[in-house]
Amino acid sequence: MKWTVFKSFDHQSMAELMSERLRSNGVPTRIDFGAYHSGVDGVHLYVASHMLHRARWLTSETALSDEELDYLATGELRGKNSGG
Repeated sequence: MKWTVFKSFDHQSMAELMSERLRSNGVPTRIDFGAYHSGVDGVHLYVASHMLHRARWLTSETALSDEELDYLATGELRGKNSGG
């Protein structure tokens, strides 16, 4: 299997959290702790190359629209014809 560096972290725990999130969503991962497992060179998270697009999608952050924020705050959907 071919691997691609997905992200680099300063701390092992952050790499492990991201790795677990991706694995739980079907993306194979590997963590490289660097020389002597010290993390001095940073901790690198690799994903299977053929799943790189999925890893990016799973970790993308999109802004919520005003309508979505209103729904999350009130639990009510406002339609165009609702007069509100």
